This record gives sequence, C-alpha cells and structure tokens, in this order.
Amino acid sequence: MRTMTSTLRSRLSGVRGRRPGIRARARGLWRAMVRWTLRAALDCRDAITGRRDPLIPPRRLGLPTQLTAPGERFVTVGLVEAAGLGPDERVLDIGCGPGRIAAQLTRRLTTGSLEGFDVMPDSVQWARTQITPRHPRFRFQLADIQNPRYNAGGSVSVADYRFPYPDDDFDLAFASSVFTHPRPTETERYLRETARVLRPGGRNVSTFFLINAESEELVERESVHVAAAGERRTRSFDYELIDSGGRRFRTSQPRVPEHRIGLYEEDVLSMHEEAGLEVIEIRHGHWCGREQTPGRLGQDLIVSRAR
Repeated sequence: MRTMTSTLRSRLSGVRGRRPGIRARARGLWRAMVRWTLRAALDCRDAITGRRDPLIPPRRLGLPTQLTAPGERFVTVGLVEAAGLGPDERVLDIGCGPGRIAAQLTRRLTTGSLEGFDVMPDSVQWARTQITPRHPRFRFQLADIQNPRYNAGGSVSVADYRFPYPDDDFDLAFASSVFTHPRPTETERYLRETARVLRPGGRNVSTFFLINAESEELVERESVHVAAAGERRTRSFDYELIDSGGRRFRTSQPRVPEHRIGLYEEDVLSMHEEAGLEVIEIRHGHWCGREQTPGRLGQDLIVSRAR
C-alpha cells in the first residue's frame, strides 16, 4: 500500500512538474495564433485597398524580410547611390530570401538580369513561383547548405560551398543582412566566392554589424541609458567567441550565435583584401546609436570592387 501510495504521489508530482511546460507551450501557441490573425488581417487590408504587391509574400506565411521599406532603402542607398547600379547589369543576389530586394530590382533592371540563391527552401520556392514567371530574367535556386537556423539538414557546409556560377559572370553582387549571421570563416568563404564570380571591376555591396571603437562606445552609452530607463537592449554584442577557423567574433546569443553576429571591422577589411576585393567605401549604419541620416542604413555598408 505504501508503495502504491508513494508511486501515485510520484506520478502526481511529475504531472504538477510538467504543468509549467504545458502552460508555456499553450502561451506560445496562443501568441502564434494572435500573430497569425493580425498578419492575416493586414493581408486582407492590403488586398482590399490594392496595396498588395504580388511579388512580396503575404505576412501570414511567416517568411522573412516581408517589409518593403528596408529593401527599397537598400536599393536606393546601397545599390544605386553607392554602387551605381545600371539597368542592363547582371546581378547576383546572395541570400535572396523570398526576393525582397529582387522584387524592387524588377523595376530597375529593365534589360539586365538577376540570379539569386538562399538556404531557406520555402523562401526560394516563393521567389521561383511568384517572381520568375513574371520576370523570366530573374532566377533563383536553393543552396543546400547546413544552417542551424534555416536548413539543419543541408548536404554541404559553408566552408565547402561553391557558388553555382562560372568565373567572371556578374557585374554586381550584393548581400543584404547576410553577413550579420554566419561566423567569420564562413563570411570569408562567401567573399572569396563573390570575388570569383565578379568580372574584373565588378562591385560588391554587403552589410555587416562592424565592431570598432566608435560602435562599442555608442553601444555602451546606449546600454547605460536603456538600463536606467528599464528598457531592453536590442543591439548588444556582449559575448566574444572564436570560430572553427580561429577567427574571433561577437554575438548577442552565445547558445545560438548565428542569431546576430558582429565582426571586427579590421578583420572584415582583411577578409576583403585576401578575397581579392578592394574596399572603396564604408558607410557606417545607425544600429549602434549613430544619427539616422538619409544616406545611412541601419547596418554598416561596405562597397568593394573585384580586382
């Protein structure tokens, strides 16, 4: 009897112990349902008012980079103003997602073409089925790269990945909000491949979170301010780690560093040099607390030229 009572108490204790987890999952499910409902309502509003862009995924699908304004700014500031994008150029979209930037470029590359690739199957599928049929000179493919966040079952590592294009194939390449996630050795590989597929004199436009003396001072100043106000820090890189290639980097989440990665500016400049890319301009962003100006993006922008 004592054994049965003891066993029953143990089981009841286990059930009680699981309740917080059940409640947490229920809260997570409820939040997901609320988010989906709000997004669906906004999608309905866009459809009714005629603001729906058929090239941009509906919010309710949950695909990344659905906001059009950041894409428009990147095109205007990064590709047109800083890199001099022309209407007849052949362009490479590195980490194209569902085509946030590509959708903007369909109105600018009037006689040019665009190739894009990404590790996220759903995003590439959207771009293939919604953009390419309307704009056949815009093509997209899946890069089956191992990625802990987006493609855990990928067949190849970043260190071994070769861009699926021949040498000297593009006039311009860009990577928007791409190098803010991979570790530095992986970024170095991408830069080398970018230099390979660019024609001599071809331009590369990439965004980063660049760690330097100014950005560290600004972040520290902001962190003191938000701590005093009881707010949450949004762009901190408190943890320094070393990747498999021996390169240092900073992150805000050591358990999943790829969530947000900051690279030291001096290291990024060395990577460009070693890859065969001459840096011609750096436009520091306002992510760390710099003043927001018309010619400045949120992230840091680097424009380089293939030798």
